[in-house]
Amino acid sequence: MPFFENIQNLLNQEITAENESKEMTVLVRILSIVDAVVCLLYAFFFPSRGIWAILFFAFFAALNIAVLFATYRLRSVVTTTMHCLILALFIVVFCLLYDDNKLGLRFSLFTLIPLVYYRVDMKRWLQVLISTSCCILSVVLGLMALFRGPRIFLNTSLMVFSVILNTIAITFKLVIISLYYYRKFAAGESKIVAYSKKLEQLAGADALTGLNNRRSMEDHLNMMAEKYPTQNEPFSICICDIDFFKKVNDTYGHDAGDFILKRLATIFKMFMADKGTAARWGGEEFLLVFDRMNGDDVFVELSNLKRQIEKTEFQYKTQTIKITLTFGLEEYDFYAGIQETIAHADEKLYQGKNQGRNCVVY
Repeated sequence: MPFFENIQNLLNQEITAENESKEMTVLVRILSIVDAVVCLLYAFFFPSRGIWAILFFAFFAALNIAVLFATYRLRSVVTTTMHCLILALFIVVFCLLYDDNKLGLRFSLFTLIPLVYYRVDMKRWLQVLISTSCCILSVVLGLMALFRGPRIFLNTSLMVFSVILNTIAITFKLVIISLYYYRKFAAGESKIVAYSKKLEQLAGADALTGLNNRRSMEDHLNMMAEKYPTQNEPFSICICDIDFFKKVNDTYGHDAGDFILKRLATIFKMFMADKGTAARWGGEEFLLVFDRMNGDDVFVELSNLKRQIEKTEFQYKTQTIKITLTFGLEEYDFYAGIQETIAHADEKLYQGKNQGRNCVVY
């Protein structure tokens, strides 16, 4: 609805002061509106108490509206202080006039405690002082009402109205403040979780290629080995190596070698996207894990990959570089275990090297 949208836009409007917490400012705006509405309701329902009662409540309603407008100009620490002082003054005067032991308005003071602690930039001693003051003032007002008695007596209907209004207002303000605490906490938790995931990804990724590093791949393989007895699905491990990579570095420079490694990583990522996981195993060696694929099927896939890389021209600056890869493939053997399976794949890689390179050995 346009009315509520306008109210929301009004509450969320930016302030002119720099380096200010918008959440704190919006929170003060909401609380000031609530207190202004409470005062106006008192002014509307208390006309039988005389013109001075109406003026009293209207005056404090105007003060709260003034705080609302001040939030668009002044710093939040100033408007928060104004809100606290106005609420405290209103409660004190109200309790001096009426029997607050039956009405409970003084308990609104306790809404100021979570409000001031929401300000992380406020001095701790000041927060403690305000909290202690709220407690002491509430006790003093309660004792005064108990032993002194009210100056103005209210009929039963006005007392019922006051109790209901005070209870609703206090509950609503505590809910609003709690909601802002929750949003602040949830936002902080989300950032921490996202940052932790980022750190975890960085810790498990190779800095140059962006592929999984050796440690994260070992964790992945161990996890697959643990699941194997229950899932009983095959998976295959391949170790591949760039042929004559030292010659590439010596001829074109180490920057060119890094370029080749990064381009290969991109090819591996695309190739393994629906097949499994790729990792930089060390130097110019890569390890590929094929999920739910036996060795025969993987051999066909690797043969296609080998031909793709043969035909690929790696354009580094003005140089066109062509490379080949040798692959050692082994299907996972439950009885041999992960390390033994990797060792067998490594042996087949070196068999391929001895057989002339640019081949898949299975």
